[in-house]
Amino acid sequence: MFKIPKIFIPILLVVIIFVAVKSSSLLALPSAEYDNPSLTSGAKLSGIEMIVKGVKCRGTSNFFISRLKDSGGIASIKAFAGENRCVIKYDPQQTNPERIKELVEAPYFQAETNQWIEGIFAVTSSKMLQE
Repeated sequence: MFKIPKIFIPILLVVIIFVAVKSSSLLALPSAEYDNPSLTSGAKLSGIEMIVKGVKCRGTSNFFISRLKDSGGIASIKAFAGENRCVIKYDPQQTNPERIKELVEAPYFQAETNQWIEGIFAVTSSKMLQE
């Protein structure tokens, strides 16, 4: 009969946990996302990936999406708060990367305080996605 050393099970457990944690970064899930069904089906879309200072949790991800989704031409948005990364697909007939960046960095009017708030989001880098 073969006996497994008592130390084998804790070592195996540590190895499994280590592998799971290391591979979890490969499966980045968005913290918030939006799809515009009228644009995601049929239109020739372009994409841009932005690193956005200010997208840092589920709440700020949802706020980021709410500021862009109704601006026209936005087909989908995925925000990855852990990486400050946002992937935006858009219809180039209706909008462009410069306009999207302007919308991201635009001041926000807070009705409760009757004030404009600047600097909520800032694009630190961007790159066009290959389709």
